[in-house]
Amino acid sequence: MTNQDFYTSKLYYSKSERHFKNFCDAFLCVCIIICFGVVMFNSIFFPAIVSGPSMVPTLNPEYYINSTHQDMVYASSYLKANKGDIIIVKIPGIGKNDAIKRLIALGGDNVSFGDIYKNNEDRIYINGEQLVEVGYLKTDNTKCVDGFKNMIRECVDSGEDCYYNGRLALKREWVTTNSKGEYQISLPQDYCIFLGDNRPNSYDCSEIGPQKISSIHAKVVMIIPYGYNLLTYLSCKLFGAL
Repeated sequence: MTNQDFYTSKLYYSKSERHFKNFCDAFLCVCIIICFGVVMFNSIFFPAIVSGPSMVPTLNPEYYINSTHQDMVYASSYLKANKGDIIIVKIPGIGKNDAIKRLIALGGDNVSFGDIYKNNEDRIYINGEQLVEVGYLKTDNTKCVDGFKNMIRECVDSGEDCYYNGRLALKREWVTTNSKGEYQISLPQDYCIFLGDNRPNSYDCSEIGPQKISSIHAKVVMIIPYGYNLLTYLSCKLFGAL
């Protein structure tokens, strides 16, 4: 081998080694970023499995969609929930498990339902404006509205607080009248109202009354349908398979 061949060979392998090293460095950086992202994601968001029919068809349990899988959600306790958001809450009377509902009203809101002595109505009004629930409410709302009307009517007729299964459901002082003379619930600042999307099959504020805002544990930020894991779901969304 001549000296020229030797130096050319050394130069060739030197470039190959540099390329390989650059590739390894880039791969290591990507792995570190992914690991950091996973750790951060898991520290901010947590998964919850959907069970029960109260949020159908927005969220589906296994037996409701005739599948071996069920929906999953990712939620965060660091994000503030606003009206219309899906939330994870603690509901009295259902044991240690949390429930998934939709936030309808917050402290300071006036919530009315028309004439409390006229049943079979299905409209909810927030601060005088009809609550529009297009897109997620697929079932009849009558049972829910009648539940609130029964609580208000009991407070008005008795002049006392309304109780459900021995627990306070609605305080008489929360029942006021609006400009039309209709009775309404004036929510205290630290209370809220949440409901299921599947109103006929939901155990929520229409039965137990307004609840403390502190009962909200987290805000749902992502719905993973039909048993996909997060990586599969994001991959399918990225490549248009969903």
